[in-house]
Amino acid sequence: MQVILISVGVLFLAGILGYMYYLGVFISIKIELKELPAHTLFYRIDVGDYDELDETYFEEFEAIQFGNYDADIVSIGFYFDNEQWVKDKTDSRYLVGFFASNITDKQNITKVMELNDLKKMREITPVPALVVEFPWRNWLSDYIGPMKIGGPIFNEFARLYPNLCLEGKEFPLIEIYEESKTVYAIPVGNGREQYLFDDEIAKTPELTEKGIKEMKQYIEKCKEFAEKA
Repeated sequence: MQVILISVGVLFLAGILGYMYYLGVFISIKIELKELPAHTLFYRIDVGDYDELDETYFEEFEAIQFGNYDADIVSIGFYFDNEQWVKDKTDSRYLVGFFASNITDKQNITKVMELNDLKKMREITPVPALVVEFPWRNWLSDYIGPMKIGGPIFNEFARLYPNLCLEGKEFPLIEIYEESKTVYAIPVGNGREQYLFDDEIAKTPELTEKGIKEMKQYIEKCKEFAEKA
């Protein structure tokens, strides 16, 4: 009986570890410098709890994502705050919408976006960015990805581009939701200002004491890298 229980326990543990591997929990993080291609950004900016946004956002835009248009579109989310630092998560700032490229009927797709409350539009030229790809398996990937990617990509940003880090510009962590993966990106090269929305987003929300402390630590890290550069 004891042998059977042990065997069941081992199989159960192996199943859990296998599922975690499938979700990408143990995947190695590979940060690369790539070019974000030219596209038209249709978007809206708001504030709210990121966890609640995931559910409502995908329900709202699913019909657009899989619609039949004369364009290639992919849904995106820009996140301007670290929710672990924000005192009230409902004050967290975000941008949602779509990247559209290879557009042959601009009037039609613009009308579709406006009908879905994506009334703002911005033409984006190619921009170099730090990029990490993470496999999308199911809704759990939307939580595991940012937790696993966030620290490494921002640390690499501080190491490679400390002067950008110290500019105080609020570059978002961009999430691009492709069919089988999520691409996380931070613009870093010429043209990165196209991804700045300082004049449109709300002011930085109030932070917790832990958030203030960790932000100061991050800025100090940027200063150390800048001095070594």
